[in-house]
Amino acid sequence: MSENYPVPAEIVRKNGVRGIFSVAGGVGLLIVQAIIGFGPVGFIVGGAMIVLGVGGLFSKNKDKITTTVLAVIAGLGIAIMIPNSPVPALIGLGALGLLIYGGVSLFKFFKGIKSRA
Repeated sequence: MSENYPVPAEIVRKNGVRGIFSVAGGVGLLIVQAIIGFGPVGFIVGGAMIVLGVGGLFSKNKDKITTTVLAVIAGLGIAIMIPNSPVPALIGLGALGLLIYGGVSLFKFFKGIKSRA
């Protein structure tokens, strides 16, 4: 019965934005996973992530979400440098999760657009 009513524009927009950014994040993670698989490049990327994370933690910005994300980035940078670490596999799982979530959100977006037409 709810198929007869149009989905509110706010929800349609939210699903569209979530879908686009989730798919873009998933593709970005797949690119990072491919880059860190090339031996010395993995160490360079890991070092850059550590510098970015630690630099952000010592900045004047004390936003809890930002500092948490930067700490996770620094931790991943350290984990990338450990031989035989499970990080590339975990990054692949995260990418798959983001791609699925983005696909579902985009499906809801297009379904919402159709209900508004």
